[in-house]
Amino acid sequence: MIPLPLIDGRTLARVITYLNKHTEDDASDEAKRKFDEEFLYGMEVGVLYDAALAANYLDIGGLFHEVCQRIADGMMNKSVEWVRKTFHIESEFTSEEEVQIKKEYAWAWEGVDSNAD
Repeated sequence: MIPLPLIDGRTLARVITYLNKHTEDDASDEAKRKFDEEFLYGMEVGVLYDAALAANYLDIGGLFHEVCQRIADGMMNKSVEWVRKTFHIESEFTSEEEVQIKKEYAWAWEGVDSNAD
């Protein structure tokens, strides 16, 4: 028996589904890629986060990479506020510091979806 203290039953079931597909002898690389896209598409950030933790803990590199890529794709063009809210990150900066940072690095806010907050 292997203790899995950080992995709940739902997440473990998803991991097993992924592993079953990726161990099928007759599944082509293309079929696996398509499965990965469909499998991860529509998963909420919290579910993806749990899957990333599980894949990392269980050392399942392929799943870890795919989940992290999906999380990164979902963050693209999102505001700092959206990322903080989604991942429960508290700001380390004062309001004045944030204004200064936005001035100095204005290019970093180009193309950001301000409606996603």
